[in-house]
Amino acid sequence: MTDVIATDLQGQQIESPIVDLFEVTLPSGSVVYFHPGKDDSLSDIQFKSKDANNSGNYTVNTYTAIPAALDGMEIQADGAISRPTISIANVGPTILANNPSLKYSDLVGQTVVKRQTLAKYLVGGSAYDSTATTPPMELASVKYKIDRVSSETNVAIVFELAVAYDLEGIQLPRRKVVGKYCSWMYQGLNIYGKGGCTASLDGEITYKAPGKGNTTKTTTILTDIDNNFLVRVSEIDFSTVASWLQNTPYTKDSNYVKTGSGASTRAWQCIQAHQSHPTDNHPVDSGVGSSYWAEIRPYADYANTGTYALGYLVKQTITLNSKTVTAIWECVLAHTSSSSTIPELGSPYWKRIDLCGKTLTSCKCKFNSLPKDRSVNGSLPSGNKSDAHPLPFGGFPSTGRF
Repeated sequence: MTDVIATDLQGQQIESPIVDLFEVTLPSGSVVYFHPGKDDSLSDIQFKSKDANNSGNYTVNTYTAIPAALDGMEIQADGAISRPTISIANVGPTILANNPSLKYSDLVGQTVVKRQTLAKYLVGGSAYDSTATTPPMELASVKYKIDRVSSETNVAIVFELAVAYDLEGIQLPRRKVVGKYCSWMYQGLNIYGKGGCTASLDGEITYKAPGKGNTTKTTTILTDIDNNFLVRVSEIDFSTVASWLQNTPYTKDSNYVKTGSGASTRAWQCIQAHQSHPTDNHPVDSGVGSSYWAEIRPYADYANTGTYALGYLVKQTITLNSKTVTAIWECVLAHTSSSSTIPELGSPYWKRIDLCGKTLTSCKCKFNSLPKDRSVNGSLPSGNKSDAHPLPFGGFPSTGRF
């Protein structure tokens, strides 16, 4: 409520009558504007929108005369939350007159807004300000959701309304707290401008170089949902990587090994110093061994010409919400590339793998990882983590199960 209209209501008598205005949002997103009629007229009236558009202007909307009444808006400190009802005429012009394909039941879940102002502030009124950037003069509005159709006759349709937090299936707080997994959308803040995950769109991180001063370096660290590092194939020279051997001491970050051969060759990085053992800390062991080794998965740039085998990794950027996102893709269906097999979301040939495992360890890999050589840009990632890069706020309200 503005100070001006509040002053109007504080006088001993109100010189201008109060006018009710209703706005009902349809499933399509369009809005039906109507008013229950004034004492002296059932003609259309006009009033400025509640919110300004992108240009900062308040557009003028036309409200059609349709008999309506909103009842039961009591506000109480205890007991059940009130469930007001709105009765709207079902004879003559109706709120669905311009949408004959819709039924009243289709409006369940839609928004109803009741606005009030004084007649003199309507378009054409004695106190109306026609300046487009001037907001409308009105009382506080109320907003409800249509919860159900209470009754429907040839005369009127009655909707039962509810406040947003009183709808069935809605709980407060809306964000469910899960002990082990992060609930934020990966890269959500940088792609859609909302959410708590601030992961970069290209995997680039900035860190402080060793030594004095505030010199910083950058590198690209990409991981899959299993927290394996994704590295450009040109950065790993398999010819110089030794095969894993048992009964051999391995040093954290300093040692890389490979297993398999040919197309089945896999590279591993030691993330915990140990004496190798054939079963307890073998690189391919998904159990105990996973705490000693992290797989380094090599990828190449995608080419429009070429044959891709199952499991092959490529890099191909995609566009999400007009943002360019670096993505690593795994071939899930062997094929010869063409214009119809380009890596993209929903492709039957590729799946994106540079995603987050939604665990605390995954979050640390995305934000706290350090390169093997911190003195240069673009060094391979290491198993070390830095506390200087805080995790996004709110990602893990608890790390234990409930």
